Amino acid sequence: MIRAPLLRALALASLLIATIEQPASSTPVLVPGGLTFATLNTGFVSHRCGVTTVGTAYCWGVNYDGELGNGTMTQSSIPVKVAGQP
Repeated sequence: MIRAPLLRALALASLLIATIEQPASSTPVLVPGGLTFATLNTGFVSHRCGVTTVGTAYCWGVNYDGELGNGTMTQSSIPVKVAGQP
């Protein structure tokens, strides 16, 4: 059985990844990178951010204006750790 937060992450990842490099999917796909998210922000069209079960923030998607918070403007289909965290 898939827990609700993970299922939500899978569904949202399928929408986001389609905006970067893969065709859209009507079925959930795993977020690349092997992380387990406790929460996700779903309010953005071009990128997603989430907090892992150990409390670390990650973002992925387009990064034209530094939206991913990692100090670059490089897009990523794999979650990148938000800068300034231990």
